[in-house]
Amino acid sequence: MTANLIDLHQPAQSGKATIQRLHECLLPLVGEPFQLLRVSYGDEVTLHLGPLRAARSPKVKHQYGSYIISLRASSWIAKSTVGKVLFSLSESTHPAAVFGDEMTNAELEAQPLIQPGSLLLSALPFLIREPESIGLQLHWSDGSTIFIQPNNEVEFSPPQPEDLPAIADWEVTMPAGHLSVGPGPHWEYVPERTTTTP
Repeated sequence: MTANLIDLHQPAQSGKATIQRLHECLLPLVGEPFQLLRVSYGDEVTLHLGPLRAARSPKVKHQYGSYIISLRASSWIAKSTVGKVLFSLSESTHPAAVFGDEMTNAELEAQPLIQPGSLLLSALPFLIREPESIGLQLHWSDGSTIFIQPNNEVEFSPPQPEDLPAIADWEVTMPAGHLSVGPGPHWEYVPERTTTTP
């Protein structure tokens, strides 16, 4: 038997063997329990995994997962094993997608279709050819699956120095660092800065 070490203390970004290295950056999520789904500022859906922690500000009463997957500028579909499907599709890519009953943010947070405590079994990035982008498939121990697909409402063009930073298609915040994917086929992993005290 052989063992391989993935060093998440080193920055990484898209380039040669991009999907394999991106998959390596996602491996720390595997085995973490689902805690909650939260709709944050701007109706952004966030999935919280791992041990819950207090907010950094004492004014904020919410708890957060140690790992947070932010769906940002992406459409998504969540499927459960009990025959329910929950989704949020872009109107530009699915203009006639008026299916099911609309849910409020509070209903969405109360009924995320993933059973709390379910372990994440896999986090698989995948390439989308037209237009070029990177999606993500999450599979949980309760049998539920989430597919995250960038909206691609605007054709990707590399940012210019004077431009504001582009909004990522999806992001993962974890104790070891921050992963930002998109827009387009680009991604970047930045390790958490560690400080040493004398």
